[in-house]
Amino acid sequence: MAKKKKQNQMKKVDTKQPLVEEPIELEETPTKKETKKAPKAKKDKKERKNLSKKFKEVSSELKKVSWPSLSKVVRSTGVVLLVVIICTVVLLGIDTLLKYGLYDLIMPKG
Repeated sequence: MAKKKKQNQMKKVDTKQPLVEEPIELEETPTKKETKKAPKAKKDKKERKNLSKKFKEVSSELKKVSWPSLSKVVRSTGVVLLVVIICTVVLLGIDTLLKYGLYDLIMPKG
């Protein structure tokens, strides 16, 4: 019986009082004087140092790369061109066979 009384008490809602929300406090945005920006000259110098450091790192990494000799590059390029030409001829042959084969099926002679 005690449980029923608690449930009944919990279900009652006071509808006479309007719902009032508490005001929201907004943070003030800082003014131009309050925000401190780094001087442009210091920023430019810092960017230049970072950029020059990056170029030094890149050049040191490029020195570590083992580059192929000219004869090896020419030989590899020749192989690639030969394979491309062979594939082109094969695909052209297949295309031609299909074109004439399908044409004869659709429009037979006679």
